[in-house]
Order: sequence, then C-alpha cells, then structure tokens
Amino acid sequence: MATILAILSGVVNIGCLLYVAFKMLEEEGALKALLGLLCCQLYAYIWGWLKLEAREKMVVMVVWTVSMIIAGIAQSMLASELTANMNY
Repeated sequence: MATILAILSGVVNIGCLLYVAFKMLEEEGALKALLGLLCCQLYAYIWGWLKLEAREKMVVMVVWTVSMIIAGIAQSMLASELTANMNY
C-alpha cells in the first residue's frame, strides 16, 4: 500500500512540476524554467504559489502540496516497514 502511494504521488509530483515549468517558460523565459525544472524544484514550487493569478494554477499547486504530503507519509510508512523487517 505504501509503495503504491509513493509511486502515485511521485507521478503526480512530476506532472505538477512539468506544468509549472511550462508556465514559467511562458511567463519568465527559458532560463528560469530550466532552473525550476532541472536544478531546484523548490524554486518552481515557490514560484507557482506566488503566481496564483489563475484558478487553474491554484488547483495544480494544491494538488502538488497534497501529493508531497502523501509522499512524506508513504516514505515514513516504508521506512517503518523496513526497520520492522530487519533481522539483527
């Protein structure tokens, strides 16, 4: 269950990142879009929240935020399963 949640949230995270990067490309130019896409996804995430002019972007950012929270929960579940299954 936790593995499926982690995979699905990862796919959603990548989709939201690509959407925001393409919006950055349209509004800010190629350099900032590449910065957000390749180097620092945190920059793209913050940029997306700061540019909430359109309702569709707000929905994407809320989905991205919820997806990151679910990814964190799934990763902690996987870590606890891993430590529970270790044989000493």
